[in-house]
Parts: sequence; structure tokens; C-alpha cells
Amino acid sequence: MKTKARIIFFYFIGIALIISSCFPRESEVKPEMQIQIPTSASVTATSTPLSPNIDEPAVADAVSPVKPLGGIHLHYPVQAYWIDSVIKSGLRWTRLDIFFWDKIEPQKQNPPRYDWSQVDEASIIQLSDNGIQLIAGILFTPEWAQKYPGVACGPIAEAEIERFAEFMSALVKRYSQPPYNIKVWEIGNEPDIDHTFVSPRSGFGCWGDRYDPYYGGGYFAKILQAVHPRIKEADPEAMLLPGGLLLDCDPSHPTSDQNEANGECLSGLFLEGVIQAGGGAYIDGISFHGYDYYDNQLGQYANKNWNSTWQTTGPVWVTKLAYLRSLLDKAGIQNLPFYLTELATICGRDGSEEYCRTSDLQQTKAIYAVQSMAIAKAEKLEAIIWYGIEGWRASGMLQQGKPLPIYTAMSFFEMKMDGAEYMRQVQEFTNIRGYVFSQAGQEMWILWSIDEDPQPIELSELPKAIYNVEGQEILPLSKTIEMTVSPVYIFW
Repeated sequence: MKTKARIIFFYFIGIALIISSCFPRESEVKPEMQIQIPTSASVTATSTPLSPNIDEPAVADAVSPVKPLGGIHLHYPVQAYWIDSVIKSGLRWTRLDIFFWDKIEPQKQNPPRYDWSQVDEASIIQLSDNGIQLIAGILFTPEWAQKYPGVACGPIAEAEIERFAEFMSALVKRYSQPPYNIKVWEIGNEPDIDHTFVSPRSGFGCWGDRYDPYYGGGYFAKILQAVHPRIKEADPEAMLLPGGLLLDCDPSHPTSDQNEANGECLSGLFLEGVIQAGGGAYIDGISFHGYDYYDNQLGQYANKNWNSTWQTTGPVWVTKLAYLRSLLDKAGIQNLPFYLTELATICGRDGSEEYCRTSDLQQTKAIYAVQSMAIAKAEKLEAIIWYGIEGWRASGMLQQGKPLPIYTAMSFFEMKMDGAEYMRQVQEFTNIRGYVFSQAGQEMWILWSIDEDPQPIELSELPKAIYNVEGQEILPLSKTIEMTVSPVYIFW
């Protein structure tokens, strides 16, 4: 994440390879593989799973719309059964890059003319009517407003920044009100990627500028400065986020195979540049993304670019969050909420590999999601959005319209943990990671092992209930539990 003028051959090659093989693109959503839906791992007697298919509502009625946490990323164009799946999941957030400036305002006219027919308003209304909060992404600069001609995913020409602010004002005025009720807006998607490393109409990137000392972040701040007052004027409740930051590597501890010049890490400069240019005063939160790579063993994953593993840091986004907080702390910026707007365990180069078709992968996704949701609740994140409904590189929540274990696992968490308050981390056991929550006087633990081998733990008293990662009750109740990498819920 630092200095950029020294970018040379190795950097170009490395970044190109990473981007082509590692990061999700809205425009290139991979078809789902034929995957065996597994049963839950390591349980004794169990009850019926929470929601074996989406024809049977999961927990939507049990979830409060006041403090949602989990959500599902939808792809464009939206399929009707996807929305049905979101509604029945009980998850109250969704994210969708649904507003394309170049389609809504293809020609520069005075006064501006907006073609709202280019917006899938029916999907927005259906989500809103069912209590789903939408994080709405704005993508693609029209030809007449592009800083780099032909690069739709890239920056806006400086002369047209005010015109974009005018567009955002009109957008928020229209869609913040009933029946749409959108309150959270993201400008761009993973803007901290250089525009030369992706296709001109990529669904991610590409505001990064490798020739700029702060990777284009200062220029992005100009957009925020122009837009923020206009959207607040249109809707004082609107939340403006700087399009989910990718942060493809850790600038604090770059690895030897960082694939960047001199082992440096550059993408982090983007947010630093935003802050240095005063952009921190013109955002209402930070959205960022986190992907880990399945390690071909149940419950195991890692992200080398952030020196993170299932045994050490846990999900990679945890280390990214710590870095972002340190950056904001140095700048004296406090109390900004965080939104994890893309999260997934991904597999292989495109998800077609044999080991990406296994039940172990599907169970690992459920494990990873519950671990992430527990930590996110402890860290007081606003939202945690799984990427995505049909996924990318075998990350999907559905297969042929039927829920995979991750869908059931996230639904159960939202149902059981809605309204719960974080109390503390579990310190009672060796090689066990866990979090304690309280809800209406009831104490709830979520625990998992960071040891490769199952290990028994002895509880101080008999709990009232124990559930596995998919919400199946573990019976008979016992004070002795064999812990694995798969989280368990313990209710006292």
C-alpha cells in the first residue's frame, strides 16, 4: 500500500495476474458448479435443519429489521427467485450495483435528462417492501464524462465532477423516498485498482492511479467533497460510502511474494490519499471487502497477501479492519461505521476444480460465514454481506435454486443472535476461539477450535442447548463437547 513511483515490470505482471485470477467482477459472474450438498459435520443426534429449501420460509418473521447484520450480494440483472431467497433467509441486508450512470444519463444535456427506465425499480421496491435494506452501488462513467476516454469504470473528468454531484442529488432524491427507501450509497466498487489492470467496463475498479503518490485517492476525495453535501441535502439520512475497498495486500507486513515493486503494497495508499486530501470529512462510513482461499481441507482457509490463516488471524477481513482503524485513528477520524460489503471463501481459479466441488468446501463456507458473523458482531460492524447469491469461484449460497449450508448457517445466526450484545471473548480454553453474547438475560457462546485435531472441552455446567453451525441441535446435552473447526452455539 505505499509509494508508487517505483512500479516496474514485476509489479505490472504480478498485479495483472492477481486481478485476473483473484477478484470478483459483477460482469463476469461464474456459473455455479454441480456441487454435492453436504450434511452437517460432527454432530450426534440432530433435529431437522433450519431451512432445507427456500420453499419453506427460514426465519424472516423472527428477525427484527432494526439491527440487521448479515446480508446477501445480488448480481445484475436480478432474478426473481434471488429476491425470494433473500426474503426467506431472514437476512436483512442486500447489496447490488444497480445504478449505471452511463445508462441513466448517456448524453450530456442542459438541463440534465435522466432515463429512470434503465433502473430495475421493481426489484428495489420488492426488497424494500419486505424489510430488506439495500446498499446501492453506482457504477460506470458516461463517455462524455470520462477522465480516461473509453474507461467507463474509471474516474470522472474534473470538469464533470459537479455534473456527477447533480446526478447523485437527483438519484438520492428519487430513491431515498418510498417506495424505494435506499439509505446507503456506494460510489464505485473496489476503486483502489489501477484502471490499466482491468477491462474498460469492469464491474470493479478502477480509480487507482499508479503514477499518483496516493494511488488516485486524492482525486477520489474531490468526488466525495462534491457529492456528499448534495446527497445530504437530498436526504439527511443518506450514508455515503467510498465503494468497497479491495485492499489486496497488507501494507504493514508485505509478504515476499507480494507481486508488487520491491515487495511494496500499493492499494492502501488510496484511502490514505482520500484522508490526506480531506475526504474523510465527506464519508459516512467505510466499506471494504475480504476474501479467503479454501485450503482443500474442512474449515481451513488463508490469504497470503495479508498473512492471515484460519489458525492465526481468522478471516482475512479481521486484519483489514484493524489496518483501516489504525489509519483512521492516525488521522483523528473516529466513530465511522464499517460495512463489510463483500465476503466469501473462494476456491481454485474459477471454481471448476475437483476439490471445489466437495461437501468439505460447502461446509467450510458455512464455518467461515458464522465465524465472520460472530466476530463482526463483536467488532460492531454495521453489515456483513456474502458474495453472493450465485457466487463466484464456488462461493455461492444457492445451487439450482436450493440453499447450500452457508445459506442455512447465516439464517440461523441472524435468527438466534438478533438483538444480542457482545460481552467478551472466551478465554477459558486452549486453542479455542470464541465470543460471549447476552440477550434478554441469556448468555450465548459461539466457539470453534483452531487446532487441526478435534479436542474435548469441559464446561462448568450443563447448558440449556447446543447447536451446530447450521442450527441443528446437538443431543444429548453434555458438559463435555468435542470441539472442531466448525463453530457451535452454547446457550446457558
